[in-house]
Amino acid sequence: MTRGEKGLGQPLADELQRLATRDGGVLAIVWAHTAQTMTKFYSGDFLGARDHALIAYSHYRSEDHLFGPQDPGVLALGHHSWASWELGEIDLARDQIREVTRIAQALGKPNDLAFAEHFAALLSIHLRDPAGVRLHANALASLVAHQHFPFYSATSEMFNGWVMLNERRVVEALAAVRKGVSDYIAAGTRIGLGLFLGMLAVAQGEAGLYEEALGTVRDAIGSTVEEGAWQPYLMWVKGKLLLEISRRSPSQSNDVLSGAADGLEQAEQSFRDAIGFAARIVAKTIQLRATTSLANLLNARGAAVEARDLLGPLYSSFTQGHDTPDLIEARQVLDQLKADA
Repeated sequence: MTRGEKGLGQPLADELQRLATRDGGVLAIVWAHTAQTMTKFYSGDFLGARDHALIAYSHYRSEDHLFGPQDPGVLALGHHSWASWELGEIDLARDQIREVTRIAQALGKPNDLAFAEHFAALLSIHLRDPAGVRLHANALASLVAHQHFPFYSATSEMFNGWVMLNERRVVEALAAVRKGVSDYIAAGTRIGLGLFLGMLAVAQGEAGLYEEALGTVRDAIGSTVEEGAWQPYLMWVKGKLLLEISRRSPSQSNDVLSGAADGLEQAEQSFRDAIGFAARIVAKTIQLRATTSLANLLNARGAAVEARDLLGPLYSSFTQGHDTPDLIEARQVLDQLKADA
């Protein structure tokens, strides 16, 4: 499953669930629903991932899994925390990741500890929390230094690259994310690759490598179709890159962009694609991020009413996470739209 073979994850998870239902054993039920949680999450079925995680965790007891290399509670609840963020249940996601860390620390097994830090670092990236990413990336790097964990070595490299990018250390950040992606692929792991390619495209864009960045994100969108979880994020990244390119001089834009539509039109379409895809899979938080970007673009061209009608109801549907950058920025845009009315 972690290798991301297309078409295999769901049938395997379904077979595990069938066998667990026939057997009736608690351990089999926990592992079957953990497998379903992971498969549903990566396919973009966040509601399904949540439902299976709840079943897995309702049967889970840490003492039942003391002697295995991997704890299903860490896996199920970790993926549930990511699904909660996608679904707009942001405070719940933070509570769940703290519980994942508590379970892993109580178990004290290196693989579980590493997975918990991996889950926490990635959630912090979703939350756009540089301090949190730095904390968990450093903890993960410390674990990697004492264990042979190629997967976590690669992700800790990318997480540190994300931190450096937020510190405007662009050259170092790009090198770190490039190396992390390369090592991740070399480790034989493809699951989650779409997200990491998106991070690479962002770093390339920050370095001014726009043609390369667009190539990376387009390849990521095309090669991770079955891993639907990251598609709206990648479409949003593509829109942000196109928007930035369109703001460059005409000669720079013409060198990178092609086709009839200009950069602003292409950026708008990418944001709309992200919003539509996110709405279909109930990825509310990334839908809000893309809608905020689109609302800014619409307002700049005088379509403030459409911008407000798109962003206002979506923002109002959130009951959690109002202290996070995504909701703060959405509120600021709405305030600006009101002031410009």
